[in-house]
Amino acid sequence: MGTSRTNQNQCKHVHMEMIGDNAARCKDCGLQTPVNHEAFSARTCRECGCTEADCRQCIEATGHPCHWVEPNLCSRCKDEIDADIVEGEAMGYFDIPGVEAAR
Repeated sequence: MGTSRTNQNQCKHVHMEMIGDNAARCKDCGLQTPVNHEAFSARTCRECGCTEADCRQCIEATGHPCHWVEPNLCSRCKDEIDADIVEGEAMGYFDIPGVEAAR
């Protein structure tokens, strides 16, 4: 195996690809691991419904695959939620009379 771009101890292993039927490899550091197909396919984003096995809608929306930022939230949806919060703050949607915002 060649030199890895990322140290395996520091890598979060979020950009995985299937190699064969029962293993996956991290695209960033090269770590190979067996795959538990039940767990691999059962993970579903609570917002958009993408899964480990199918994130086509995220690729269509962003041009690249998503990754998991929480057990049931993908990176695309996290980015959209964060953007909605920023927009809501700018529009004053979260202003509560008599309560000063914590910054």
